[in-house]
Amino acid sequence: MGYIVIDCETSGLFRHHNIVNGEKVTARSDEPGQPRMAQYAHVLLDDNFNVEAEYSQYVQPVGWQNEDGSPMLEMPQGAFEVHGLTMDFLRVNGNSVHHALDRYVAAIMAGRILIGFNQQHDGRQIRAELRHAGRDDLFERTPNICAMRSITANYKGEDGKCAVKKLNRKGGHPRLIDAAAHFGISYPEEDRHDGMRDARVTAKVAERLHEMGLLLPAEVHYSRNMPQGEQS
Repeated sequence: MGYIVIDCETSGLFRHHNIVNGEKVTARSDEPGQPRMAQYAHVLLDDNFNVEAEYSQYVQPVGWQNEDGSPMLEMPQGAFEVHGLTMDFLRVNGNSVHHALDRYVAAIMAGRILIGFNQQHDGRQIRAELRHAGRDDLFERTPNICAMRSITANYKGEDGKCAVKKLNRKGGHPRLIDAAAHFGISYPEEDRHDGMRDARVTAKVAERLHEMGLLLPAEVHYSRNMPQGEQS
């Protein structure tokens, strides 16, 4: 069976709600203006967390839209500042999103468990891309594990095994850089927010959590008042 550890670099963050006639309505992940996948990467692991294969690609920005439905011509500034990818770069170096989706679907259909560091975001992104492509988002068939939530669920205090310190900030969940520093995993600045390098580091973090007995069990996560496919 094994695992598939993914990381997605995207055009932004999800908008969770729309205001319609003064009412707050849940926004679907595949609506215009929602983030699109600029880079996809995965690491395939066996049941013992040994690496079996890796895959990474940039994605052609085909059909990307702004919130008003107009074509998205430039990478949003906030996203560019995170990963440095431009639309021109993706047009030249990207491949069809179907190449990434085919590999992801094959792994899920083979029974692999999905792992992401911030699985709520990455899992939602890949399901949105599947729906954009007119494909089943496989929500019901995708038990998954969030490494970040595994850390926060097992926080043991300042001196505990999972006392991941948040570097350069106080509140919120730990970031991948925080987890890498805590577990002594090499993650130099130039590697950050590259999908393949992030997936490799996430795989190592998950392995450490597994060795400590702290990796959460794989589940299909349902959220209240959320349409199918919009859960974590």
